[in-house]
Amino acid sequence: MINPHNVLKVLSNLTSDKLFRYSPSSINSEEEHVASNFYKCLESILKSTSHTFETENTLDHADELDDEDIKDSLPSTSTDEHLDPIKDTDYEPIDEYNLQNHFSLDYMKRVVDYYGEINPITGKRKRKWQTVKHRFQRVPNPQCIASFRKYIEAGGTKKQKMDDVDIYVYDQFEHARHNFLSVHDIDLRRWGLKKAHELHLKDFQASEGWLWNFKYRHGICSRRITKLVTKKVVENQEEINQSAKHFVLETNKIIEGYSPNQVLNTDQIGIELEPHGNRTLTYSGEKSTWGSVRSLGDSLPHQVHPEVYEGLKHFEYRVIPPKTTSMIQPLDVYYNRQHKKIVRRIYDHVRLDEIDINLSERNNLIKLQSLVHSQMCSKAFRPMIKYAWFKSGFLKYDSGPFQNTKGICFTFQTDKCHEKSCIDGPMIRCSWCQQELCFTHFF
Repeated sequence: MINPHNVLKVLSNLTSDKLFRYSPSSINSEEEHVASNFYKCLESILKSTSHTFETENTLDHADELDDEDIKDSLPSTSTDEHLDPIKDTDYEPIDEYNLQNHFSLDYMKRVVDYYGEINPITGKRKRKWQTVKHRFQRVPNPQCIASFRKYIEAGGTKKQKMDDVDIYVYDQFEHARHNFLSVHDIDLRRWGLKKAHELHLKDFQASEGWLWNFKYRHGICSRRITKLVTKKVVENQEEINQSAKHFVLETNKIIEGYSPNQVLNTDQIGIELEPHGNRTLTYSGEKSTWGSVRSLGDSLPHQVHPEVYEGLKHFEYRVIPPKTTSMIQPLDVYYNRQHKKIVRRIYDHVRLDEIDINLSERNNLIKLQSLVHSQMCSKAFRPMIKYAWFKSGFLKYDSGPFQNTKGICFTFQTDKCHEKSCIDGPMIRCSWCQQELCFTHFF
């Protein structure tokens, strides 16, 4: 039982200890609005039978880094040190002309065309170098013409291509955030590598230095999205708790007569035609975004038809009591949420890269759920699954530390798909072979 007065007391202590730099002042309307939202969250928790906090990180605009906590999270080194192009392998100069002059591709084309224009009568160039120099005074000598031709044939200088990569990645980022899609570092790097390949920028690596500089130039930081999920039922909570406790106690007695591989657990997972990310409109500059969702605890009698088990020998089935699944159903306690995270990341990836596929189509839905189920069956997830059984009360001992889907499927060791001929960046790391795969080679 949560005592709201104790919650407020702890919150007051935390505010005094960690936010001591703020002095008392008169209350304004914005502060009243924030307090009202806090109250609604607390009220929602008090009226619910269970609650969880789901968090997700995304890249977003830093709002000129006006928040002290955001500033403190940045490296303590100087700006000049991080923006030094020599320290960024993706910004190494090509030659002296690329270092000393910043000519646009259009400018170089105009110089070359003007210099190379032929007199139709004589068949020779119409202009001498002095004339060209007078027209284009920034060009220091005739040797630049040959370099300009080389750059034009290559599609521009390295700097110009890098600028094109920068523009493309930022446009992709802006489009994603406009549609409230979550964006991560790996997405920026994947977009950069894709554009670099189109521009034949072979030595571009989307390095850590390039990534840091890109986010700094465009004022991009990482934000945490926090969603409060509550479940509410109208039955007596004490009766529900006793029902759950009794079920676990009696079921454990039965489980003792079976080996672990003979104990099966079934549940129904909700499948949305188009899962949405944990995003909502909120204050500019706010790092923690709160929301509240209420739903009734599921009790689905069609899952437990007795005739399904008729004729089975040495078999016993137990039905989890209504309204207790959030407490003692291992799949609901932890597993299903991880399963849905993989599904949501795949949907987000398809939307971010505008991949031409309809994941809501029946066959694609079935295929996607089958692939995700296959990933979750890997032995890499066994410690996580054991934890779900432990937290539900069906295992006596905690199996210890474990990795969830973020650590197993979305922590990449490389920025490229494992398939040698593939130029796309990774979408997921296979939980079986531990290889990074793009959407095409995964799906």
